[in-house]
Amino acid sequence: MSGVPHHQAGAGSAVLSTVQQSALGLGPMLLGGVFTQINVHGNHLAAISGTLGVELLMMVTLVILTSLNRRTFQPVTAEGNPML
Repeated sequence: MSGVPHHQAGAGSAVLSTVQQSALGLGPMLLGGVFTQINVHGNHLAAISGTLGVELLMMVTLVILTSLNRRTFQPVTAEGNPML
């Protein structure tokens, strides 16, 4: 949010909130689906282990993508000019 120009702060905040709410809805749905598919045969330990493995993989992917994005991100001033 610090890189969003002041005149677009409301829109930036709305986009951030929408992304966060979408992730909070899609995350449990995806992991619940993984758990259900693995647990078809009643092996709860395998289902929990598989679900935690998928969750770990998702977290590592997000950390890598965030790290790459931080290197390419260039904040802008309120006027829209890049900060030096």
